[in-house]
Amino acid sequence: MGEEDRKVTSIRNDYNGLYVTAELGRTGVDYGMLRARNADVSTWEKFRIDRWGPNPNMYTIRSNVTGKYVSTEMGYTGGRHAMLRARATEVGNWEKYIIPCGLPYVCSF
Repeated sequence: MGEEDRKVTSIRNDYNGLYVTAELGRTGVDYGMLRARNADVSTWEKFRIDRWGPNPNMYTIRSNVTGKYVSTEMGYTGGRHAMLRARATEVGNWEKYIIPCGLPYVCSF
């Protein structure tokens, strides 16, 4: 994958208008949890979105500050089930995301 396929970006929640942050100050199972809670983009709100594999809509998301991949926590139960966390060092099934970037969607990463 060439450098042109990678870009540091932020993710903004359309509902509350806030930027997604990786909660790096948390500990245990909440370390790296993603939440839309910041009005400004700083270090913890920057991510790298990289294309993955032959599917043109499949991507990985990495915390720019730690280099860790965002995982969907399918093994958790209750309120933490399917929580997103920037915690993985390798890409597995829980670290791949389909992001449609064709019409009517426009992706700038």
